[in-house]
Amino acid sequence: MEILFTKYNVINQKYVKFWHELVKHNESISRYNNYKALNCISGMSMEKKKALTHPYPSLKDKIKKSLKH
Repeated sequence: MEILFTKYNVINQKYVKFWHELVKHNESISRYNNYKALNCISGMSMEKKKALTHPYPSLKDKIKKSLKH
C-alpha cells in the first residue's frame, strides 16, 4: 500500500497508464477493506521495528547506543 502514496517511482513505460490509474484510486484501494488495511499497516510497522533492531554491521553501534537509553 505504501507504494500507492509515494511521489517517487520508476515505472516501465508499458505500464504507465495502468500505474496512474491505480494511484488515482489510492484512497479507495487502501480503504476497500479497513480490517485488512489495518493488518497490512500493522505488519509493515512490525517489519520496520524488527529491521531497526536487526544488527546490520553498519548499525550495530547505533543499536547498542539506543538500547542503553
